[in-house]
Amino acid sequence: MSPENNRPSPRGFTIVELVVAIAVSAIVVVTISTVLSRIGRSRDVTRMRLDAVTRATAALDGLRRDLSSIVRSPDLFDTRLVLLDGQSFSAYGAMDRDEVLVYNTRLRPMQRDEYQGEGGEYESQYRIMDDRDGSVLWMRRDAVPDENGEGGGIAMPSVDGVVGVSIEAYDGEAWYPDWDSDELGLPWALRVTVTATGDPAGAEPSDGSTSLAVLRTQIPIDRIVPPPPPPEEDEAMDDGTGTEGGEEAGTPEGGAGGGGGRPGDGGGIDGGVGIDGGGGRPGGGRPGSVRPGGGRPRPTDLGGGRPGQFSGTSRGNRP
Repeated sequence: MSPENNRPSPRGFTIVELVVAIAVSAIVVVTISTVLSRIGRSRDVTRMRLDAVTRATAALDGLRRDLSSIVRSPDLFDTRLVLLDGQSFSAYGAMDRDEVLVYNTRLRPMQRDEYQGEGGEYESQYRIMDDRDGSVLWMRRDAVPDENGEGGGIAMPSVDGVVGVSIEAYDGEAWYPDWDSDELGLPWALRVTVTATGDPAGAEPSDGSTSLAVLRTQIPIDRIVPPPPPPEEDEAMDDGTGTEGGEEAGTPEGGAGGGGGRPGDGGGIDGGVGIDGGGGRPGGGRPGSVRPGGGRPRPTDLGGGRPGQFSGTSRGNRP
């Protein structure tokens, strides 16, 4: 035999080998594609959840800041907290949409100018409103608490993407969805629950289980009225602490002439509790109650509508 006949002939791939190679390559490509798709989906869900938590935290911080700084005053006209229980159907299902009106204090004025006629007390009202871009938590702020507490001031969008707000008042025994401080006084605490979505504004709503964030907090309410300022030296002399007033303060009639204590707590005959002294704190009456002192005028007497309607706002209202 010649040497050429001893050389092995070239050999190619068989059909079975090609099929196995193609199957293994397809499995590798599908696995890589699935992993990359899941990574991208997880990134989108994480971003959506982060946006939802950020919005819920911003809304919760704003509500906590205003509700914890409620005005406490001996005059009940200057102290007010109203909760209105509400529910509405949204793209994410039925949601609690409560409204709150509170007279509160703020350390920083709304206007940046040197003087805008603002004091340290405000009317603050929150409610959720829908527009073409979705649900928005709106805030109404009036720089001067007045007789028309349900209107006036500036209404502006506060936090986008807030779809639900639930506020409950605690009286020491149970939680209540409705509250009016004119009739029930200040509660012991408030429980606030905020539900927000991470969907972009104007986008189609996604699955609520992945796009919604629910945050809850409890806010204790300080019910102690601040002490009154100390009297001036001249007033102390006139109230019977000096030489001339000391004798009158010791007589039975000194309750009225000597200024015996708070209004309504007169220590003499003419200043007796519940007779001529009026009994209780100044302005301590409620509408319809038998106690003297009268309460706050109702919105029907003022033309302001029910609380939560943002009636009578001067500018910045939603069209």
